[in-house]
Amino acid sequence: MTREGPEGLYVRRNLTPESASALSAWAKAQGFTNVVPDHEMHATIVYSRDPVWLRPKGGNLAASSGGRYVGSLGEKGAIVLHIVAPELEARWQEARQIGASWDHGDTYNPHVTVTYDAGQIDLSAVAPFDGDIVFGPEVHEPLNETWAEDKGFVKVEASALEVLPVIEAMALDLPHTPGHPNKHPFKGILTRIDLPSDTPPSGSRGHRVILTRAAAEKALPTLLGMAVNYTADLAGHDVKRKIGTITAATIEGDAIHIEGFLYAADFPDEVARVQSERSLLGFSYEMRNIYVKDVNAVSWEITDCIFTGAAILYKDKAAYSTTSLAAQAEEKTMDTKELMELIKAQGEAQEKALKDALETGFASVNKRIDGIEAASAEDKKKAEEDKAATELALKASADKEAGDKLMKELQDKVAAQETVIKDMQAAAAKKVDEPARKTFTPAITHLLARSGLSLPESGKTLSLGEVDKMLAASSLDPVQKMELKSALSKLGALAA
Repeated sequence: MTREGPEGLYVRRNLTPESASALSAWAKAQGFTNVVPDHEMHATIVYSRDPVWLRPKGGNLAASSGGRYVGSLGEKGAIVLHIVAPELEARWQEARQIGASWDHGDTYNPHVTVTYDAGQIDLSAVAPFDGDIVFGPEVHEPLNETWAEDKGFVKVEASALEVLPVIEAMALDLPHTPGHPNKHPFKGILTRIDLPSDTPPSGSRGHRVILTRAAAEKALPTLLGMAVNYTADLAGHDVKRKIGTITAATIEGDAIHIEGFLYAADFPDEVARVQSERSLLGFSYEMRNIYVKDVNAVSWEITDCIFTGAAILYKDKAAYSTTSLAAQAEEKTMDTKELMELIKAQGEAQEKALKDALETGFASVNKRIDGIEAASAEDKKKAEEDKAATELALKASADKEAGDKLMKELQDKVAAQETVIKDMQAAAAKKVDEPARKTFTPAITHLLARSGLSLPESGKTLSLGEVDKMLAASSLDPVQKMELKSALSKLGALAA
């Protein structure tokens, strides 16, 4: 929604990203420093101290190519590019007719502010920008007379700084309890401010969002005491699964940093996983009572909100991929090279463990074969002795038929024993020859499940094309994909 009231009304049109980028490059080429960021470049249409209502207009519009020049404007030292834009002037006239006030008499000169720092540049010698100047939809917001100061574009005297409200950090007053079994410290970047999100967050109707500095400073205290939650797949929010608490919040540069603790005793498995995968994780904020300047804008600018918590999730699932999490006293992150070295070391350790297991298995099987052979030799010797004794007895016996029958039984017994020995030897040899199937570490098994791949049947392999296709459709990041392919290759499940 858009809020307007007794604060007055301010209406502007921001330059499109393409026009802003080109204008910024031109300004820097002219020698200007402290150039206004691309996403802040705009043309003011209404600057009314009186509260009026004007229906926002969408769509893009372009300025004329002629009539441009560079000059200074106002007491704050703004360096602006004056332009000719009849549609902007007509809109200004419309606002004046419904009662909007204007601080500059009865004239309107559309312009785009480039910087508030002219330096030693001779403005009369600057060739004006001659590229396309295209504006996006209107942005309506309450009038803010200190907008440039709030953004840090205008230098403020030291005496003035003493009376300006500055929020640097806030924290809950909690006792220090080192070694507490249910408090595992964490810290990290919750979100960026004054920068568009990398992807549209949930609930934004497909719009990327920009959390303004003013909104962030106002909402910072609402973070304290809020919960941190977690989902099993580390891909979203679950406000009913709270595993920690935020105890401190700080604005540093363009980022909101938070600290707190996770409930390590209550959620040992979850905290252990967060600890082991911390370099891949980040935060995603949760908020209510949100106010947006213009719901029709490409990117929604949040001007007011209340934080209600945060979720721990994979960075590629967060609206800002540059959030971070360190679930320990000091953050330890790994770059790609270090990660690949770790993967290699894990693979070598896994191969050694498998080799040791196979050698132990071979020794066990060989020992069993030796036992079988010893037992069979003993049985064979006993059978031969029985046979010899029987033959002696038969010589003294008049009952030839009974002797033949006994001889036949003994011969059958010897043959059966030899068959059993051969079968056992063959089975043992087969067990030795069977290759042991390698297994995955729990981390690799987790990546395999997230990728959607299934291990092939014994003796079969997956094609490289099939694996690449499945990984491309998965949510795994490049390092995780490389790690999984390496593990499949070591397993022998990936076709050469």
